[in-house]
Amino acid sequence: MEKDRKLKLKGISRRTFIKYAGTAAAAAGTGFFHNIAVGKVPEVKIGHINPLSGPLAITASHVVAGTKLGVDEINAKGGIKSLGGAKLTVIDADSQGKPEIGMAEAEKLIQAGCIALVGAFQSSVTLTASEVAQRFRTPFLCTIGIADEITQRGYEYVFRLEQSASRGAEDYDEAIAWLEKKTGEPIRTSVNIHENTLFGVSMAGFLRKALGKHSKLNIIKEISYPHTTKDLTSEIIQIKGLNPDIITPTSYEQDGMLMTRTLYEQRVDLKACIACCSAGHFGEHIIRPLGNLQEYICIVNAFVNPKHPRYNEIKQKFESKNKIIWNVYSAHGYDAVQVIADALERAGTTEKDKLRDAISKTNKVIGTILCDPPAIRFGSDGQNVSAKFGLIQCLGQKDTVIWPEAIKERDPVFPVPKWKDRKI
Repeated sequence: MEKDRKLKLKGISRRTFIKYAGTAAAAAGTGFFHNIAVGKVPEVKIGHINPLSGPLAITASHVVAGTKLGVDEINAKGGIKSLGGAKLTVIDADSQGKPEIGMAEAEKLIQAGCIALVGAFQSSVTLTASEVAQRFRTPFLCTIGIADEITQRGYEYVFRLEQSASRGAEDYDEAIAWLEKKTGEPIRTSVNIHENTLFGVSMAGFLRKALGKHSKLNIIKEISYPHTTKDLTSEIIQIKGLNPDIITPTSYEQDGMLMTRTLYEQRVDLKACIACCSAGHFGEHIIRPLGNLQEYICIVNAFVNPKHPRYNEIKQKFESKNKIIWNVYSAHGYDAVQVIADALERAGTTEKDKLRDAISKTNKVIGTILCDPPAIRFGSDGQNVSAKFGLIQCLGQKDTVIWPEAIKERDPVFPVPKWKDRKI
């Protein structure tokens, strides 16, 4: 009787409900039910988890801005057409850079009706937040976060756009071999200096395994430090005494800049600083405060795709709107939205299981991040198998692609000038 009462309040008799419920499946096959049940979706909520406060907030803001540019573009073009023009809505959540908060925020976003989650910048936060997504059978698209474990847990609802740590280390080895051959300058010894969270530790481990397959580089010392450190003097003095050809840092933003300043203060001359997947060694937000101290710094990292057919258009639109530079972080946010929107169009529904299946079959979204081949495709483990790291060097106060050859913008400067020969 209670069910009868609720149906009548909605203007539907029990007899009418039973009559049409029995033909719902057939109607779906003709598209009739699809137009009624799916075509009237007013909005599609996407949850976005990032460290919006704390030391990584500035960098994470680029991811958020890229995500929202992607949403604005899709909505301006009519929304998700297979859902009757449903608009995308992004709900932001602040992880504060803490795994336990990222986990709690993921659950809140899902309870708020988000059909997919994007995030979470740090590997440690991504691991906990994506665990929640898996439990609630909600697609999770990792933008920034390189720990291999993210896509090695057998979670079918977790996907990643960025390169994994192990494959990134392999790209590093390949890039060093290319640089030595290109310049004729031997690169044989390095000190791996890294912050001590899952990010830096996992990257160091994969470098140990990867180096030597293409290059002749040998890590003669590993130095670990707390990512919240305010002083790297003793670590840099230790490097100076070891006199390696290069150093291989993996850092976050503030500790990376501190490292570069300390290298200058201690006048540590290297053939180059060639970072590996390090947030503190590239980007306008690093170049601006460091100025000429950042000149010639190299990094093997995910990067924007300068060959993307809409590169100049997207870059101009993003920078005009946000007053910040289009970079790899914003590109990851933008691409995440394109993947989700493309999957929604093909799925024709907001049902999470079907959306997950559609994401797994992505093959036509051309990455604004560096991909080889350019179309984003996910393997059975959810990893973007097209993701590729490039070798980037700050030249003329601009991050510039110098490898792979197919997309390079300039030739490398290597070895770099000594500190005394620079205009600092």
